[in-house]
Amino acid sequence: MKAKIISILVLTLLITTTISAVGDLNIYNDSEKIQNKELQELNFKSEFQIFGFASIIPDDNYFNEQWSLHNTGQTGGTTDCDIDAPEAWDIITGNADVVIALIDSGVDYTHPDLAENIWTNEDEIADNDIDDDSNGYIDDVIGWDFYYDDNDPLDNNGHGTHCAGIIAAETNNSIGIAGVCWNCKIMCLKKSPAGLGVPPDINACVKAIKYAADNGADIISMSFGIDYFNQSLRDSVNYAYDKGVFLVASAGNGNTDGKHYPAAFDKVLAVAGTDCNDNRMSYYYEEFGVWVISNYGDWVDVAAPGQEIYSTFPTYQCAYNAYGFPQNYAYLSGTSMAAPHVAGLAALLLSKNPGYSLDNLKTLICENVDPYDSTYDLGTGRINAYKALSNNPPENPSITGQTHGTAGTEYTYTFNTVDPEEDEVFYFIKWGDGYTELWEGPYASGANVNINHTYTKEGTFTIEAKARDTFNEESSWGSLTVTMPRDKSISSSPLLRFLERYPLLQTLLMRLGLQ
Repeated sequence: MKAKIISILVLTLLITTTISAVGDLNIYNDSEKIQNKELQELNFKSEFQIFGFASIIPDDNYFNEQWSLHNTGQTGGTTDCDIDAPEAWDIITGNADVVIALIDSGVDYTHPDLAENIWTNEDEIADNDIDDDSNGYIDDVIGWDFYYDDNDPLDNNGHGTHCAGIIAAETNNSIGIAGVCWNCKIMCLKKSPAGLGVPPDINACVKAIKYAADNGADIISMSFGIDYFNQSLRDSVNYAYDKGVFLVASAGNGNTDGKHYPAAFDKVLAVAGTDCNDNRMSYYYEEFGVWVISNYGDWVDVAAPGQEIYSTFPTYQCAYNAYGFPQNYAYLSGTSMAAPHVAGLAALLLSKNPGYSLDNLKTLICENVDPYDSTYDLGTGRINAYKALSNNPPENPSITGQTHGTAGTEYTYTFNTVDPEEDEVFYFIKWGDGYTELWEGPYASGANVNINHTYTKEGTFTIEAKARDTFNEESSWGSLTVTMPRDKSISSSPLLRFLERYPLLQTLLMRLGLQ
């Protein structure tokens, strides 16, 4: 069904304030009270801007429950304290070629809001008891259960299915919820049993990370953690990073600035949690009698929504149901819910531009944020998908210089482009005579770049150039046509011009030694 397109006139209040962030679904004792609930006095700097645009509102029947994607105050929160998902979907809704490995309690891969977005190992034949792709795992068609060491990563807990829906629930399908990335694929990797509050099996996590890296994952989402350093876990993270995988992890729910791994590793993006008012996530689970309050600290990279997040839940009995949580869809809170929002945003970015490097992804996510309302350090801000996706390519380069000249003479040609975000730029130049300059740079946006070139033959040539910024966003081609007549220093002799017209005579004279 086609998406409903709603024209919106938005009055946006941009508020500049101090930075902080939140995160993961770990549980700690009720006796640990919330500290420093008083907010730092805010220094408001307001700017009103009016934008006219059309935003995609999907027809999923529970979309209005998803304040984290589109906050209209429907849950009592503050309007626009969200990731601006509809605005981001105007740019891109996601590419099925992007694969997110979800390392969690498994996934209900039969869920009607998830089934079409489950990754499939195309090199493996189901149920033939043969390791068709020789990757060490037999019949790993949709992933692997690393806790029980079998090929069925079905979720008997509920946590993993909830995270999967946040990332990539089927969207605009008239049922359920919307995922951040509509069409991206979830690789189901199970690392824990059904029980609640069970510490992660580090050996299973390590194997799952390596499996994801070896089997085509672009992104790994990890909503689990431990509060101590583990070398094997670090080695597996480095292994995946070195293979070009973007890693995201929850910062933890212990209300502490103590490091939480794998989130605190340098090569992992650590995600804290916020609520529907952009405060630090703080939620009391009556079902368990515990608080979940986002961790914080200078090791946290960014924040994302993590409180009372509505998402998919197993369609059958799971561990959470025993505590009163429903089947099919449910609310959960924790930095575990925040990290999948970031993983989904990374998937949208790679859908837009598969050429983004790992550094590009981190910068785009962490520098294109909205301020949160907390004195705690929750990273650079709360993610904004629309801002992150709005990085634009440089303008088509202008080329100026000698358009009529003499072959054999060196000329200077000037290249110029402007990058909308004023990023540095590189130039790819084709001179039209077989010579090419491969990504010359970096140069400042708007700067005149002078490059010399000599045409050794006469003729008409087209100089073509395109620009690329530091985020690998490429412009289209700019061009300039140049004509190089004969080199008069060579062709000034009437005899030589005569011999050029009759090359066979020239050859004969050379053989006779008369030239």
